[in-house]
Amino acid sequence: MHEVWWTGDADNHTIKRRRGGRCVLYGKLEAQKARRRKRQTGGGRSRHSFGQDSLTGLLSRSGFNSRVRALISENPGESFVIVYGDIDRFKVYNDLFGTHAGDQLLAAIGAMLRDLLPPNTAVARLRADHFVCCCPHSLLYPDRLLSLLDDWFANYREDFTFFVRLGIYVIDEPELDVSLMCDRALLALKAAKDGHAGSKYALYDETLRASVLKEQQLAGEMVKALEEGQFVPYFQPQYRYAAGRMTGAEVLARWNHPERGLVSPAEFIPVLERNGLIARLDYYLWEQACSCLRDWIDRLGADRVPRLSVNLSRADIYRADLCSYLNDLLRRYNLPTDLLHLEITETAYMEAPEQLVDAVTKLRAAGFVVEMDDFGSGYSSLNTLKDVPVDALKIDMGFLDARDRTRGGIILASVVRMARLLDLPATAEGVETQEQAVYLASIGCEYMQGYLFSKPLDRASFERLLTEQPSAGEEPPISEDAREDAIQQRLYDAIPCGIVRYTADDIPRMLFMNRKACQILGYRDLVEYREVTGGDAFAPILPDDLTVQQSYFETLREGEPPCDFALRYQRRDGFVGWIEGTSAFEVNEEGCPLVQSAFMEVTQQRLDRAESAWQNERYRLLSEMTNTISFDYDSESDTVLLYIDRTGKGMEAQVISHYLETLESTRKSVLHPDSVADVRAMFERARAGAQEVGTEYRADYYGGGYAWYRTKLYVVHDQNGAWHLVGIIEDIEDERALRFRAEFDAVTGLTNHAATQELVSAALANPDVRANSVCVVLDIDDFKLVNDTCGHIEGDALLHAVGMVLRTNFREGDVVGRVGGDEFVLLLKNIDPEVALRKLQRVRTQIAAVPVVGRSTGASISAGVYLTCDDDRSYRDVFVKADEALYQAKRAGKDRIQMYQEG
Repeated sequence: MHEVWWTGDADNHTIKRRRGGRCVLYGKLEAQKARRRKRQTGGGRSRHSFGQDSLTGLLSRSGFNSRVRALISENPGESFVIVYGDIDRFKVYNDLFGTHAGDQLLAAIGAMLRDLLPPNTAVARLRADHFVCCCPHSLLYPDRLLSLLDDWFANYREDFTFFVRLGIYVIDEPELDVSLMCDRALLALKAAKDGHAGSKYALYDETLRASVLKEQQLAGEMVKALEEGQFVPYFQPQYRYAAGRMTGAEVLARWNHPERGLVSPAEFIPVLERNGLIARLDYYLWEQACSCLRDWIDRLGADRVPRLSVNLSRADIYRADLCSYLNDLLRRYNLPTDLLHLEITETAYMEAPEQLVDAVTKLRAAGFVVEMDDFGSGYSSLNTLKDVPVDALKIDMGFLDARDRTRGGIILASVVRMARLLDLPATAEGVETQEQAVYLASIGCEYMQGYLFSKPLDRASFERLLTEQPSAGEEPPISEDAREDAIQQRLYDAIPCGIVRYTADDIPRMLFMNRKACQILGYRDLVEYREVTGGDAFAPILPDDLTVQQSYFETLREGEPPCDFALRYQRRDGFVGWIEGTSAFEVNEEGCPLVQSAFMEVTQQRLDRAESAWQNERYRLLSEMTNTISFDYDSESDTVLLYIDRTGKGMEAQVISHYLETLESTRKSVLHPDSVADVRAMFERARAGAQEVGTEYRADYYGGGYAWYRTKLYVVHDQNGAWHLVGIIEDIEDERALRFRAEFDAVTGLTNHAATQELVSAALANPDVRANSVCVVLDIDDFKLVNDTCGHIEGDALLHAVGMVLRTNFREGDVVGRVGGDEFVLLLKNIDPEVALRKLQRVRTQIAAVPVVGRSTGASISAGVYLTCDDDRSYRDVFVKADEALYQAKRAGKDRIQMYQEG
C-alpha cells in the first residue's frame, strides 16, 4: 500500500469540515521545513555527540550502534526495525563520472536522508554506499519510502539510472548486538536483489538466513570451479530449416561438478549473477568459444566452421572496454568478427537502456553481429526494438503457443513479419515439435534452434556433427548399394530427378536411391535412410497419403502398366511437400520383383499452379498467407480493387469506383466515422508525393462490428505518370490488445504508472492545460487491511470497483491512471476547480457505496488536490504537490479531500 513511510504530525494543520460530513477543503498547508534538522546528524532528534561520518554528516558505525541502543532502551514499548540499503551499480557510477562525483552523490544522499527522516530514528553510512537506518516499526511503509527514494534518484542525474533495494530486519531480539542486527538486514537486502516476484525489498527471517548461507557456500564452490575450469562450453546447433543445414550454434555453460556431475545452468547462473561472478563466466566462455573456432578452422577448414553465438549478461554492458576487449580476443585468435555473434537480452535494456544502446552501437560499429535474445518475453519488446539497433532477433517459443489460428500463433506470425520488414533475421528458440517447426516455416521463420534438431552438445559430440556436415557448396556424399555397380550408380546420380528402387513384396524395402532422391528426402545416403527408417520404402509418405500409395503399389503388382503418382511426403528435417512421378514394375536379373520410381520435388510448382489460378496472384497470395486484405488503387480512375475473404471460402475481388470522391457517402457503412478523415489524409499524403504511407483505423469489413486495422501503402508510378497504391490491410485487434496490456492496468482498466506519467507530461506541454487544470492523487483508506484480512482477490475486486467509478465520472480526455498499489492519479484538463471538487465528492460518495467484505461500512478514499499553473512542466511537478496534499489528508484522519496551497 502506498502511504507516507512515516506518519508525521498533523498538529500544525487547520482542519475545516462542512456540515453533513462532506469533506471539501482541509486548511492551509504549512510550507515544508526542508532543512530544519540540518544540525541533527543521522536523522535522530538527540543533540548528543555521536561519532559522525565526515563525508555525509550521518552517524558512523559506532555512533549508530550507540544511538540504536539508546532508542531501544528509552522506548521499551516500541518495536523498531533496521532498514539496510545500498546503491546498485555505485562502482559503475564511480567509473563513469569519477570518485569526486561519487563522493558528491554520497554527501547528497546524506543530506536527503537527514531531511527525510522523522524523530526517534537513527541513520548512518556504514561503508562505501551502504546506508542503514533504525526507526519505529509503526512509521515504516517500505513502498512509500522506495517511491520517495526512486523519485529523488531519478532527478539527481538524468543520464544515469539508479536502483535502490532495501533489506528490513524487525528487531525481535532487542538484546542482540547492533552489528548483528545490521547483518540480518543485509541478508534481507541480498534477498531483495535476487528480485523474486519483482520485489524491491525483503524482510529477514531465519529461512532467509539459511538459504543465503547455503548460497554463499555454493558461490564459494563456483569461485573454485572458475579457477579450475570446471565450467565447460556446450553447443546447441541452429539450423536453416528449409535447407536442413546447420548455420551456427549457441554457446551454453555447463558446470561439470567433480561430485554432482553436470549441473544445470538454471541452478548456477542466478547464483553467479547475484554474487557478481557472472562476468567472469562470460569472459571464460568467450575465450573458450574463440579457442574452439580457431582449432576447428585449423583442422577442418574455414568453410566447415559455423559461427558461434555467445551471451552478454547485464554486468558485461557496464564494462567500458567491452568492445576493445572482444576485439583483442578475436585478434589473439585471428578470427573474423562474423564468426562470433553476441546475444543481449531485453532485461538488460529494462535496467540500463542508455548503457545498452551505447554498448550495442559500439559493438556493431566494430563489425560484431548483435542479436536480441528472448525477444517478446519482456514488458517493453517494441520499445526495446525501437531503441536498440540489433542485427537479428531470437524468439523464445516458450511463451507462445505456435500453432496456426491460435492467439500465440497469430502474435508469432506478426513478430516474424515485422522482423522481415525490418530486415532482421529471426531465429526461433526452443523448437521441440514437428508441428512447431512446420508452422514456423509457413510464416517465414527460416532459422530454428531446439531439441527437435539437437540438444546442447559437448565439444566432442559437436565436433562429430561438424565433420559429418558437408562443407559449403559440397553435395552430400552418397553410398553405393551393394546391388549396383559403380558405373550404374554414377549414371543414376547424373539424372536430375529422384530415382528409387524397392522390393515388391508385402513389406517393401528400399534397395537403391540415387543422389537426387537422397537430396529430396533429406538423407545423406541409402545407409542413413536405412538406419533412420529401418528400410521402409514408404516411410517418407505422409500417413494420409499411404492409402493412395498402397493402391498404386497393388496395381503395379497385378501387372498394370507404369502409373503416375502425386503424393505428399515429409523430409527428414520435418519439411512437408509434394512429389510427382511415375512408378513401374520390373524383375531384376535374379528374378526378384521390384518397383522403380522416378520423381521430382514439385512443392513450389504446385504452389505456382495454385497461384496462377487466382485472379491476381500477387495480392491474393499475400492475403491468404498473412490473413490480410490487399488492394490496388489507381489514381487516374480513383478506383480501388479490394481483395477480401468474406465467407471463409477464398478471396473475392471488390471494385470500388470513385473511392476518394465518394468516401464519406459510399463507405460510411464500412469505415468508422471517426476514421474517415484519417483514411482520406493517408491517400492525400500519397497524392502529395510520399512513397510510403500508412495509418490505423476502425472499419467493419465483415459485417460483425468495427475492428482495428492497419494499412501500409506503397506508391508506384507508371511510365505515363499515373500513380498506383498497392498494399495490405492487417487486422491489429490482437496487437492493440497487447498494447493495451502494456499501457493499461489489468485490474482497473486504467492507464498504468508509466503511461500515466507520459500522458500527464504530454498534456502539460500545452500552456492552456497547465493554466486551467486540476491534478488529483487519491488512494483507498486502509487498503492494506482489506488485503490482509480478506485476501488479494477481494482487494483486487475493490480496486476494480474504484477503477469503474473513476472511469464513469471523468471525461475521455482526462488522464486517469493507477500508479501503484491503491494509489491513483488524475489530471482533469481545462476544468473549473469547483466542478472538479463536485466530481470528486460524487466519486467519494459512490465509492462509499462499494461493499467491503467483513465490514459494515463501504470503502472510503482520501484525495489530495492541486490546481496546476504555468510553472508545471512535468508529471513530477504536479504529482508531488497533489501527493503532499493527499498525505496531509491521511494524517488528518482519512476519508477526506485536501486542497494543496502554498505557504
